[in-house]
Amino acid sequence: MADHTKKVKEIRCSDFRSDCDFKAQADTEEGLFKKCEEHACSAHNKCESSPRSREKMRSHIRSVFVS
Repeated sequence: MADHTKKVKEIRCSDFRSDCDFKAQADTEEGLFKKCEEHACSAHNKCESSPRSREKMRSHIRSVFVS
């Protein structure tokens, strides 16, 4: 039986805001940052990215298995 799961990076907006259930997954950290930055801008009107915000995001990245 083949294993059809893969490991991806995940971050949840609820790690930063208790009122948002957005979750992003991507194969790469850069892809994850892009999704999070787009979400932060469109949903929370936080449209500026900085090295500090990326470091904060990086500290909340977890690895998960998806099928």
